[in-house]
Amino acid sequence: MWKVGGVTVCLTPAWAVPGGFDYTGGSPRGPPVSLAVEPAVPELGVVEAGIPEYDDCPVLTRTSAFMADQGVPTTLQHVFRDARGNPVDLSAYFGAGGDSISNPDDWTGKVVVRVQEAAVAGDTCAQLWEQAGQPHAPAAGVLRVALDPRITERSGIYRVAWGVKDTTTGRLVAVNNSLMSVNRGLFGDTESVVRGVGCLSLQDVRMALRDSAAAENVRLADVEFSDAEVVNAILRPIMFWNETQPPLHTAANTRDFPFREHWLRGTCALLLTTASDWYMRNKQLVVAGGVSNDDFNRNQEYLQRGGMLWKEYADWVQNKKAEINYQLAAGVVASPYGRMG
Repeated sequence: MWKVGGVTVCLTPAWAVPGGFDYTGGSPRGPPVSLAVEPAVPELGVVEAGIPEYDDCPVLTRTSAFMADQGVPTTLQHVFRDARGNPVDLSAYFGAGGDSISNPDDWTGKVVVRVQEAAVAGDTCAQLWEQAGQPHAPAAGVLRVALDPRITERSGIYRVAWGVKDTTTGRLVAVNNSLMSVNRGLFGDTESVVRGVGCLSLQDVRMALRDSAAAENVRLADVEFSDAEVVNAILRPIMFWNETQPPLHTAANTRDFPFREHWLRGTCALLLTTASDWYMRNKQLVVAGGVSNDDFNRNQEYLQRGGMLWKEYADWVQNKKAEINYQLAAGVVASPYGRMG
């Protein structure tokens, strides 16, 4: 990445693009990419994780996050990557053709996908789904799995683990981990819809921060927070609730935590403090030709606002958990949310 005439130039290496060239081995992984790129028509029900960018450069090593909708049957499509973000060639296990060309009887590998609600903690167990996935474009590391419909019946944040097993030895040879947000809606599990419980959605958080599109960030010309950052920030206030004293008999999770306004404030607080850390690392006063630029010197404002919101959330958590704990000890549960104890 470099600057040319004030314009940021970033070239993504061919090995980071499915179907690109493997310069380490000196041989192409697939046909050259045509310069005349036609926009791909998305398949209905197939969800791919977005790739975050900075200055138009892809950040391939960040944890990926899938966005699904409550009540909609969903197939996830994942690019299996190594620790540096490069797509992994899986043709040695599945052939070069994929599920529609190669013969499954000739495969020496198996795709195993596990899904679990992400905030599971303590003695409270969360169901673990295990499903067989399919190679879709093995040479480019592309895998798919059709999710069990029960997973997307309820909104929540889930961990998704993609494993490749060697069927000749029965051993797991590689794993990728990702997150998935099932955005709350009025379809799916009727009971949760009627009761009004469910996870915060990305739209809830982006609306609160006014970070829905590049047009809302004049100085950035992009959204400030990636989908993966928002999903991770939604998860963490629930983890904080579960780890704060006093302990309750039942741990909270992202599928039915009922206090969404406080949850939203905690989520926004974590995003702002994360941004503060980034601005602190990258700020640098530049003076040239009598003009100064200190555009990244914003960490204090972000830290102040985020710290204020987090203090509100943390104080509320302690007070609310103490209240629930006292009611349970007294044998009286006056609140409809006493079931969280």
